[in-house]
Amino acid sequence: ISNCTVEKITSKKQFSDFSILKSTYSKGETELPADIFMCDDCLRELQDKNNRRHNYYFITCTNCGPRFSMIGDYPYDRPLTSMHEFTMCSLCKTEYTNPLDRRYHAQTVACKDCGPKLKLLDGKEDISGSSDVETIKKAVDLIRSKQSIAIKGVGGFHICSLCDDDSVERVRKMLNRPHKPFAIMAKDLDMVETIAYVSPKEKELLCSPQRPIVAIKKKQRDDFKKVSELDTIGVMLPCTALHYLVFDFIDVPLLMTSCNIPGEPVSITE
Repeated sequence: ISNCTVEKITSKKQFSDFSILKSTYSKGETELPADIFMCDDCLRELQDKNNRRHNYYFITCTNCGPRFSMIGDYPYDRPLTSMHEFTMCSLCKTEYTNPLDRRYHAQTVACKDCGPKLKLLDGKEDISGSSDVETIKKAVDLIRSKQSIAIKGVGGFHICSLCDDDSVERVRKMLNRPHKPFAIMAKDLDMVETIAYVSPKEKELLCSPQRPIVAIKKKQRDDFKKVSELDTIGVMLPCTALHYLVFDFIDVPLLMTSCNIPGEPVSITE
């Protein structure tokens, strides 16, 4: 919100509801909303076994979730985003139209019943599990077996693998990056502190909504040497619900780097 205007009107009419009218279309300059990391409320719901969005990888609300990466045109309304093909179920529709709900007018509102579903592809072959969680388990099994996978996140793909020498070397050959340091993703700050010295400012940056990669000093220079030969290593924390769900089934840092070929446009399709 860049500005807010309050206008007093004289009326004796009693109103029983509140609604946001359909957007009008006009030419002009505007700011595009940024993608926002998952909020604490959504994280709690993701981990709550009694919540209907428990373990749902595309959990979002008015306060968080993809925006810029999903917009096809302006204004920012669902029919003009990547969500246009997903019709809200009755429960999501109720949340979307309730002014007191955290998902009121949230354009990305969805759930397991009506929203996007996870797929695991081996080339063009669909090898997904029987549910989103089973699909994630199968993906983690591939990682454990020292294979590399591409995780489609907000705005692009990450190449993900273990951080052992063989796995990292395979990714280097794949991306033609023989020396440039890679980044890793850690499950949480506790995991970060097992591999690096983390200052209060670095903790603040790691946990910020932007979820940046932060270069921090290794505790042992030779640790993760194939990932980074420097005495520092780039670290980030999970930046989507999907990343959190991956770490439910594996408890080690993972190599996580853009799968874009240097000099080529961002990869957006499978």
